[in-house]
Amino acid sequence: MISALGYLGIRSVDLRAWRDLAARVLGAEALQAQDGSLRLRLDERAQRIAIEPSQTPGLAFAGLEVANDAAWWETRRLLERKGLQTHDASAEERARRQVADFFWIADPEGNRIEIFHGAASAAAPFAPPRPLGGFRTGALGAGALALTTARFAEMSAFYRQTLGFRLSDFHGEPDATVFLRVNPRHHSLALVATGAAGVHHVTLEFLDLDDLGRAYDAALESAGVAVSLGRRANDHLVSFSSRTPDGFLLEAGWAGRLVDEDAWKPCEIESASLWGHQPSGVDERPRTRETAKAMAAKGVRAPVELPQAPAAPRRRIR
Repeated sequence: MISALGYLGIRSVDLRAWRDLAARVLGAEALQAQDGSLRLRLDERAQRIAIEPSQTPGLAFAGLEVANDAAWWETRRLLERKGLQTHDASAEERARRQVADFFWIADPEGNRIEIFHGAASAAAPFAPPRPLGGFRTGALGAGALALTTARFAEMSAFYRQTLGFRLSDFHGEPDATVFLRVNPRHHSLALVATGAAGVHHVTLEFLDLDDLGRAYDAALESAGVAVSLGRRANDHLVSFSSRTPDGFLLEAGWAGRLVDEDAWKPCEIESASLWGHQPSGVDERPRTRETAKAMAAKGVRAPVELPQAPAAPRRRIR
């Protein structure tokens, strides 16, 4: 029943640094809410990411979207039949999320997962702080979330068997990772076995290559680049990452591949990246670097799948 990763909530120790990162690097619209949180807009929706002040940084909640009220009730009944405890949202919580309704459950690591429908559009058009072609959202959702976990088997079973995420591909030992999808986006969720629960990274995708390049320039000048520009081997995303104020990575990308459900077969991938994606400072991934070199020597390439554009010429958003 779940159709997309619709929104995210992040607990942060530094909202000012988040505002700077969102505006100067990403070009996201950052709005101060009445409750003191920071709300990031990526498109016509009222919000996609909520940054809440906290002394304990991490994931506050993840919103998984269903199509409508009927699908929402059916999903809730199905999860309750599977033995999950579901919790009602208060009227205040619904208003803060700006959705028609949601209930929430806890995953095996205790992360708050909200199942919602009826996300509100903002009264005003999306207004980024610089000219921007937009983010790749819509039916694909806000982007992708990667979680680290100390309970890899339980987490994988929960999202795949209980919530119905589909396996796109995976890494094996020693750093087991699964990439899971709910729509044609290659993955909306990744689970990484690190021995500790937390957020590994959040990925947002641009519609235009030039916007990715300008975000990279801005990161080099301000927030810094934690992982260099590169191209992922599995979803072919061209991307780089900056470090957020709360320690995890914020990945900005372009041209991620879409999954053809009729033809897709999950497989184990050799390397995380076709090229690039080197951490700043000391090289933390010599094995990955050598694998990428071997793939280059064999001439391994991947096609570029351009994000779909509207049929009519698209005006630049200002």
